Amino acid sequence: MHAEEAKDHIDEVRERGGTKYIALLIAGLTALLAIVEMTGDNSRLEALKSNTDAASLWSFYQAKAIRQTTLRGGRASSDRHDEHASGTGRGGAEAIAGLARHYRLL
Repeated sequence: MHAEEAKDHIDEVRERGGTKYIALLIAGLTALLAIVEMTGDNSRLEALKSNTDAASLWSFYQAKAIRQTTLRGGRASSDRHDEHASGTGRGGAEAIAGLARHYRLL
């Protein structure tokens, strides 16, 4: 299409009221774009919330595991101390080996 033909085509569209059609088309596309952008923003916020929830759950799990390990270690240490105090305890190396076997089984 040559420049002269394009100018003639534009003039014909203008005479038939085509500018109103183009204006309505642009308005419709603008409304569609706004809706899509709003939906995308909601999806982004939902993904951010899910990521935060996952991090919180992982932190809770880690804290729980640390508490369990601390309590088990304290209990085992207390048991060894009680055995040693009562004279029924095993030797130090034997006690440590027993504790290591205990943790491997958990």
